[in-house]
Amino acid sequence: MFQCEKCGNLSLLKEKRHMVIVGKRQQTYYKFVIERHKREFLILSTPNKDLIQEYIEQGWKLLGKKVSKGWEIEKEIAVCTNCLPKPIEEK
Repeated sequence: MFQCEKCGNLSLLKEKRHMVIVGKRQQTYYKFVIERHKREFLILSTPNKDLIQEYIEQGWKLLGKKVSKGWEIEKEIAVCTNCLPKPIEEK
């Protein structure tokens, strides 16, 4: 049993909880791979170029970088079956 976050009603016993996404935000993901002495590897997930430059000055070598964009769930709520959005029908 759970409380619906849309209507506030308490769900029935053994009723399935449905998670509905109510907020998304665009996110940029960074991945920098650096190595030292061909044995030590680090994967950095930061856009901080100063930090990467510090590693390069310490003898690390930049092997590759990947920057990608995507959507991240900002907020989702639990709703009951009655509050579940109806599917959009195509004509």
